[in-house]
Amino acid sequence: MQTRKDDAALPYSSKQDDGSFISEPGLTKREYFAIQALQGILSSPSLDPDDYNPSGYAILAIEAADLLIYHLNKPANDPPLINLLDREKNE
Repeated sequence: MQTRKDDAALPYSSKQDDGSFISEPGLTKREYFAIQALQGILSSPSLDPDDYNPSGYAILAIEAADLLIYHLNKPANDPPLINLLDREKNE
């Protein structure tokens, strides 16, 4: 099963006045993963308030979300992330 970044992470239904329900997709998986990553980044005790960079933290959170989706979808026999990072440094 693939994890697609635009799939709904937290779908919900809204009850209408006539008693019917309307389904809403809510956040995408990518948005949800990025929110969780940003929460972790901002809660880090090593975060220096003098170096506060909202744009940089947002980009880092989105990149972390994309990387998580990538790794959830890759075949089990692909090399681990650390090897991929080492290979990029040497190229």
